[in-house]
Amino acid sequence: MSSPDQRPRTEVPDGIKTDLLASERRCHILRVLAASGGEASVTDIAVRTRARETSQSADQIPPDAVDSVRYEIYERHLPKLTVTGIVEYDSTLDTVRLTDSDACRETTHMLE
Repeated sequence: MSSPDQRPRTEVPDGIKTDLLASERRCHILRVLAASGGEASVTDIAVRTRARETSQSADQIPPDAVDSVRYEIYERHLPKLTVTGIVEYDSTLDTVRLTDSDACRETTHMLE
């Protein structure tokens, strides 16, 4: 068994990275996390995503719009991001955080 300091390098094939970044919402989720110090609640990500898409301030986003984006994050984006090791989801706190993995660094570097 590997210790945390000796984790095996997780390679994410370029095709998978390209697929991950093909979704503008998924790219925005990664940007929100990076801008938030690597961690944010799903609700905060949803609010900031919808605000960006509608060119409104976060306090102008109605709750039903936030719920719609939250649902999509849970159903479409978190599964792809967690299975690749780019993010970790904490269901107890309902937070998402960027991992310290090579896959995360390589993928977020592609956003620049």
